[in-house]
Amino acid sequence: VYPLIVVTLRPLYVEGITISPNSIVLKRGESQSLTVYITPSDANDKTIIWSSSNNSVAIVNNRTIYAKAKGVATITARTVNGKKYSVKVEVK
Repeated sequence: VYPLIVVTLRPLYVEGITISPNSIVLKRGESQSLTVYITPSDANDKTIIWSSSNNSVAIVNNRTIYAKAKGVATITARTVNGKKYSVKVEVK
């Protein structure tokens, strides 16, 4: 008879998020892809929810910012457990 061993796996949550570049200047019609760094790199759920503070100036879709009109917007990446990082975007 072998002893019963129970292993409980705990989720490994995202502890930090950073984005490069952290400040962007674009002309209307241009786009810029972002590089995202998540720690720890082996976190279970690396889902990122993207948002823009001003969709008339710049929108974001899957790590790419699209410049729409002159102005300033803040692009924010938020993880499912609430960690966030923001990037300032100026459209000229």
